[in-house]
Amino acid sequence: MSSLSTAEDTPGGRDRFVDLVRAGSILVVVAGHWLMAVVSWDGGSVRTANLLEIVPALQPATWVLQVMPLFFVVGGFANAGSWDSVRRRGGCYADFVAHRIGRLLRPVAPFLLLWVALAAVLQLAGQHGPAVESALLVAVQPLWFVALYALVVATTPVMLAAHRRAGARVLLALVLVIVAVDALRLGTSAHAVGYLNYAAVWLLAHQLGFHAEAVGRLPRRVLTWTVLGAIGGLAALTQLGPYPTSMVGLSGQISNLSPPTLCVAVLVTGQVALLLLVRGAANRWLARPRVWAGVVAVNSMIMTVFLWHLTALVVVAAAGSALQVPMPAVASLGWWLLRPVWFAVLAVVLVPLLAALGRVERAGLGRRRPVGTPHAAASWAAGLGAAWVVLGMSGLALCGLAGLWAGREVALLHLHLTPLVALLDLGLGAALVQLAARRGQPNRRLTAAGLSLLVAAVVWMAVPGVTALLPDAARAGALSWLATGLVLLAAARRRGRGTAATAG
Repeated sequence: MSSLSTAEDTPGGRDRFVDLVRAGSILVVVAGHWLMAVVSWDGGSVRTANLLEIVPALQPATWVLQVMPLFFVVGGFANAGSWDSVRRRGGCYADFVAHRIGRLLRPVAPFLLLWVALAAVLQLAGQHGPAVESALLVAVQPLWFVALYALVVATTPVMLAAHRRAGARVLLALVLVIVAVDALRLGTSAHAVGYLNYAAVWLLAHQLGFHAEAVGRLPRRVLTWTVLGAIGGLAALTQLGPYPTSMVGLSGQISNLSPPTLCVAVLVTGQVALLLLVRGAANRWLARPRVWAGVVAVNSMIMTVFLWHLTALVVVAAAGSALQVPMPAVASLGWWLLRPVWFAVLAVVLVPLLAALGRVERAGLGRRRPVGTPHAAASWAAGLGAAWVVLGMSGLALCGLAGLWAGREVALLHLHLTPLVALLDLGLGAALVQLAARRGQPNRRLTAAGLSLLVAAVVWMAVPGVTALLPDAARAGALSWLATGLVLLAAARRRGRGTAATAG
């Protein structure tokens, strides 16, 4: 079915502006990454740099280009509607997680399948130089934000219930947490506490989506003052305060994004207000059939676009290095004049990937999963599955795929991860999410899953050479699987409904 015919079938009550913001935020992120990435080659080596470090005067442009928080705002609006729909149909948390996180995992599966296969071939062929390692790290970087989004999706029922009980006080509480974390991170030696803001800042953006209808009714003068206040606040925080100007992380300075800071919270507040100021004009534009068809087409494969856009960059960089294409000096007039050509070449590489793989994501759209009887054990399993999905994708984004079975090892939440361990964790999470939502006899299924995990953990620890090869990662992975199996067994002993099944 064409995107135009699909657009014509759009229900009359659908908020088209939300879809425009979702599509636009990801496209701006893609364009920003393609613009900021400075790739050069000399002989057989490929070098990468950030345009914002070479031309610092461009750093304020990130106040416009850093729109990833808006994707989380729109996600809050959509996830609230999805949870309410599941509840109306008699479903539970397991059904919600299987639907929303399942939609994220659908395009992730072919992405990882192809990149893991390539990484394995390169490792077996002995290709492990700096350029290969960089490519296998850069290509999977989008998984970091997919993991963070999966995190806020999993918290939707609890955060939505808090929103309906306390309203804007939840936003205030999150802001206070963000301020306190920043104060400890920047004012003391407790730098690790800053990682709490990965949850607080992105939950704040997601929570703003719950307020979409109320905020949309604010007078224009209030929205205007909010925009001006956000600009002034960012200017004060970055010029008079301890924060850098750039809203993306740069070497040699603290980062406003990794982990996120109060600046990102101020930024997204101003961006939401600005978008609402232009909402009327945008809706008139969206009334044009072909414009709306384009928005529908992008949204139908939005995660595919995001996942593969850095792959296009890796492919073009490798081709440029192989062909030794001459490039003008960075930020020179010739370099800027070549930017449209650079974007066109990247798009030529990306479009076939979207044509081939976008259908995987589209196949899951419009399907309404049947829901099962609310059950606490199933909801416990879904929550554990979501946690493993977040951990696995985060680990892959941090480790990269270079050296699948003996590659880079990182510590995340005191769990040691390698590419292989992160893949196993992601697979476990995906399996638990789907298992939890299956209908009929959840206690029996989860008992079997718990026992299987116990056996797998024991076998994992007993396999000769595993602990010698990856001592920290193997031990942490096996013990965490063992703990998950025990929790599943304990949850499976519970009977009937539970608070985890009916939260919200």
